[in-house]
Amino acid sequence: MKFKLHFFSMLAIVALAACETTSGPGGGPNTIVPSNRTLFVVNEGNFGYNNSTMDAVLFSYDTVQDTVHKTFTTKWDTIVNRNILSGMGEGNDVLVRGNRVIVLDNGASNLYVLTADSMRILATIPFGNAAPNKMAMIGEDSLIVTRRNAPSAAIVDLNRYSVVDSIPLGGASLAVAIANNEVYITTGDSEYTGPFFLQIYNLGTKKITKVLSLPGSPEEALSDSNGFVMIETDGDYVSLSPKIYFVEPGADILFDSVSMGTPNSTAVLCLGSGPSQFVLLDNKVYHIPSAGSGSLGSSVIVSNDQFYHGFCDAEKNEIYLGVYDFKSGSGKVEVYDASTYAYKWSFPTGIAPAHFAFYH
Repeated sequence: MKFKLHFFSMLAIVALAACETTSGPGGGPNTIVPSNRTLFVVNEGNFGYNNSTMDAVLFSYDTVQDTVHKTFTTKWDTIVNRNILSGMGEGNDVLVRGNRVIVLDNGASNLYVLTADSMRILATIPFGNAAPNKMAMIGEDSLIVTRRNAPSAAIVDLNRYSVVDSIPLGGASLAVAIANNEVYITTGDSEYTGPFFLQIYNLGTKKITKVLSLPGSPEEALSDSNGFVMIETDGDYVSLSPKIYFVEPGADILFDSVSMGTPNSTAVLCLGSGPSQFVLLDNKVYHIPSAGSGSLGSSVIVSNDQFYHGFCDAEKNEIYLGVYDFKSGSGKVEVYDASTYAYKWSFPTGIAPAHFAFYH
């Protein structure tokens, strides 16, 4: 979640039962079979209205026979299942681990665990009013969750479906990344108030080993394909533009940074399942610069729409870009080729599609 205040409300989620059907948008969930791929899209919704949702986009790989020419064609059929989760306060992150989909609801302070194939809720993990913000896996069955309204990050056991430990941080925790057996957590004095820091926690010693100062609200922390950790800080709408900071794991130093756009710009890192890595800056897409380059270079995609968040899919070499839209009754995701940057297609979603995870 970026650029929005927080409220907290109780939430009742009704999981739609899985059924084997070919219904389109608005229908019940389709059971996912091994030949399918599924993209889960968490839509943040309009803040304060409890209309955040999660959609499932099914890619069914089918063989079709042309009875006239006696030929066979393989193709992807796409079905969008709307509102697999509905009524969330504000969905703010999603992960797929094995056959589980893990969805973080910042507004309702809950973590939901669903089966990825049948889309049924396995567990709801409450966080009180701590406002869980971002998450990252540590090992096979443990999860670190940052909390905007608590002076620590939580450790969740996905076998017991409960919070089992915490990492004291002395302030609100915002973003998190894992690299080199260390956890990189960005923090602020309070939810959106500095001073801001990057705190580095060693998983072996279970201690904070270093604290580095950061200007601007550090809303993203991601591990890239080169082994570096990247921190994105927002602009302040006055004089400070968004920036990417590069951190070298092991040395744990901020060894480079790149300024982006203007103080009013919206910048988001777009990583995913592969080496392709981009940064979304307003209505443009750039390659994430290498450390030492000093600038973003030229844009590779320019759209009439402003982008909000995105995901790079290595399997089909595509970029999925959520369109920044908090006003209409629905949103959309635009899909581009990750090599040629050509527009390929789009599909409808809920309001403000922001967080993506593939199953299969």
